[in-house]
Amino acid sequence: TGEGNDKVSGKTLDNSSINLGGGNNSLELGQVSNSAIAAGDGHNTIKTGALANTSMTLGNGHNSITAARLYNDTTIVTGDGNNALQCNSLGNTESVFGPASSATVVFGNGDNNVKIYEMLHQSALGMGNGNNNVDIYELEQKSSLIMGDGNNTVKIYETEDSSSVMIGNGNNRINIYELEQQSSLSVGGGNNTIKIYETENSSSVTVGNGNNSMELYAMLHASAVNAGNGNNSMRVYEMQQDASLALGNGHNALTVGRMGDGASAALGDGTNDVLIGALTQAASISSGQGNNLLLLFISTGYPSVRFGVGKNPVVSETRPAAAFPAGSA
Repeated sequence: TGEGNDKVSGKTLDNSSINLGGGNNSLELGQVSNSAIAAGDGHNTIKTGALANTSMTLGNGHNSITAARLYNDTTIVTGDGNNALQCNSLGNTESVFGPASSATVVFGNGDNNVKIYEMLHQSALGMGNGNNNVDIYELEQKSSLIMGDGNNTVKIYETEDSSSVMIGNGNNRINIYELEQQSSLSVGGGNNTIKIYETENSSSVTVGNGNNSMELYAMLHASAVNAGNGNNSMRVYEMQQDASLALGNGHNALTVGRMGDGASAALGDGTNDVLIGALTQAASISSGQGNNLLLLFISTGYPSVRFGVGKNPVVSETRPAAAFPAGSA
């Protein structure tokens, strides 16, 4: 079709192509396979069933896309604008219906709003700079979410199987329930607010410089958290099984309910305030130079506390004589 406000509908599309041109276009289809869909600049509204081995290319504008699922190397690419996507799944696992496959969605700059139930088999979702809002239930099987700079809001229930989330600079709000099986979260500089229920199985969180606020319920199985320089505030309810966290230089505030079984915390130079409920089983705390305060309630099992040069008071409610090696605190 040419320029204008076009409205197109049909049941299925196979081995075909549709070009809606520019304008405020509307397209409604059932199953689409082995086909190409294109539209120019404008406010496009597209509703489809499953998209298999299909490409969709949309210009700049406020595009709204609703699809049952994307798989078999389907791609969607849009220009800049405030785009919206709602989809049950990107990619699929191997089944009686066919082999495992992936899908890719790329949005330009803008305030994008995305809701996806699951991303599977190395599927990818990318978007440019803007205030993006993303809600994903499952991010699995080496799938990835990449977001540019902006004040992004991200909610993910499960991130596993070496999947990754990468977010640019800005004041980001991130809520992840589970980060596991060598998955990763990487966030740029800014005043980030991050809540994670559980990190485990060598998963990692990396946050850039800024005044970051982080809350984690459990860090297990060699999971790691690293935050850059700034006035970081971090609360962890439990650290076990060689979990580690590192905070850069600044006025850091760290609260840990229980550290044990080889868990470690390292803080950079600055005025650090540390509150530990229980420090046990070869756990360790260290910091750089500065005026540090450690408030420790229970310590057993030979933990280690090492501070750099500065005024470093250690206040302990229960501290057995053998709890710290000589010269450690």
